[in-house]
Amino acid sequence: MATVDARNDGVNTPELYLKFWHFDPNSQTYQQNCRVDFPHYEDILSLCFHNGTTDDDPTFITTGLDTKFKVWELNKIDDNDSIESVIWTCVFIGSYKKFIPRTAAVSKDGSVLAVSFNNTITLWDAFTYTLKRNLQCMPSSENVKHILFTNDEPFLVSATNNFLYVWNIHTCEVLYRHVLEVEMTALDPNSSDFVVAWNNRFLKECKLMIYNPKNHDPLQIHKVNHIVKSLTYLPRRSDDLESSQSEQKSNILYITDKNDMYILGEPSSIKPKVSTRKLEQKSHSYFSDIFGNNNKTLEQLSSKESDVDESDIEEEKQKESPISKKKKKNKKSFMKGISIYFLKNEL
Repeated sequence: MATVDARNDGVNTPELYLKFWHFDPNSQTYQQNCRVDFPHYEDILSLCFHNGTTDDDPTFITTGLDTKFKVWELNKIDDNDSIESVIWTCVFIGSYKKFIPRTAAVSKDGSVLAVSFNNTITLWDAFTYTLKRNLQCMPSSENVKHILFTNDEPFLVSATNNFLYVWNIHTCEVLYRHVLEVEMTALDPNSSDFVVAWNNRFLKECKLMIYNPKNHDPLQIHKVNHIVKSLTYLPRRSDDLESSQSEQKSNILYITDKNDMYILGEPSSIKPKVSTRKLEQKSHSYFSDIFGNNNKTLEQLSSKESDVDESDIEEEKQKESPISKKKKKNKKSFMKGISIYFLKNEL
């Protein structure tokens, strides 16, 4: 994990740190592995992480207001397995016409590095760090603020303030373009599908549109009656997938401006009958890892959810159904509740 710490109050000396962290499975905490003081001369705009292939180490890419992007790699300085035996070092510093790099992305196989400068997407050889191609997004007055590579397919998704592009990397041509005010994007780690979020601040609602790069029409559209602040895919656990379901798509997790967390899932994942035994098996979840277990007992949750039947789900599948609505008086909780949604395939 990597984090950026910045402080500039106009009085004291400005501070800017890039920190790399290592997860300790024994203590279930992150420990700081390396700190870089002033990795850029000005503010950092984005962080991009790539896991690396079987032959390579993980890589981070940072972009900054100083017109530079930097590639950081993990290197071993000792043969032991301690946290002090590895260190992150900058292996390349790049720029393009003194433009400001906005964001970056790396292809799944790690061979192509994409960095956006204003309305231009630059494609670099990730092994030699040489510039190969430029992709121009129109109009030139709009900056590219989101880019991502799809999985196992030669497609690149980019978004400006008012347009969504899907490119074929092999031909460097635009497959299709939509007039769309994209605020957030996320890629499904188990497929080539991606989701974009469009917030309508006048109506105080958001539309989540799921696309496949081969189809210019969205596969699904889900309306949220709140503004969405954060969006990502939640990969399924390996023990939740059968061998025949290895390509099963991930759930979508998003947080609204009310600080409520929701999950969008497939209809096949609906399990109306919830037993105490099942709740005990699932009590150790992603949510509990981060925020701890709910104060309510398993028996209370089971008694409430065991009354759900198939007809109720069919009638209420598009409605929000919070698992917990407990609130503390005179104190706002960061997480007010969780609701689980299930998207019905429209196509």
